[in-house]
Amino acid sequence: MTEPRTQAKLTGEDLLEIQATTGKSYELIEGELVEMSPTSGVHGAIEFNIALLLGQHVRQHKLGQIVVGEAGFYVRGDEHTVRGADIAFISAAKMPPEGLPTGFLKIAPDLVVEVVSPNDRGVEIVEKVGEWLAFGVAAVWVVYPNTRSVHVYTDPRSSRILSADDRLEGSGALAGFSTPVRAFFEG
Repeated sequence: MTEPRTQAKLTGEDLLEIQATTGKSYELIEGELVEMSPTSGVHGAIEFNIALLLGQHVRQHKLGQIVVGEAGFYVRGDEHTVRGADIAFISAAKMPPEGLPTGFLKIAPDLVVEVVSPNDRGVEIVEKVGEWLAFGVAAVWVVYPNTRSVHVYTDPRSSRILSADDRLEGSGALAGFSTPVRAFFEG
């Protein structure tokens, strides 16, 4: 009797090849492809505002590197799970001397920013926040365009909720960064 064949889990290298071939964007969760939908104009504008504000501060103070556009990270320490970050900050202390690699990143960023899309489910957002924090990310900012709010996570079990009238203060490697939350939604 023949044993049933099990399908091999895909790796990050497979994912790079699939994306190059298909032109589609995916995350890789435990070796399984999860297709990602294009974002809306509002989503893209908010990402730009945040990346610009963070980027100006990071560049001015030579703090490290901002990456955008669903940059891929091996969040579980193996080659079978790659998560994309809308925006991530990697401190200078964590940057390899040769700079960022061309493939997915094994470096845990100091900050990840996720802008919530209308089709994102709450349970998936919480799961992703937990993964980022378990990977070693110090803080995750989850940005909600509909309520113009930001949920700041440093622990997967609780968040600090900031409204458009509040100020968001950076910490750790981003100490000194400060902006009104409303600036994320302007324009």
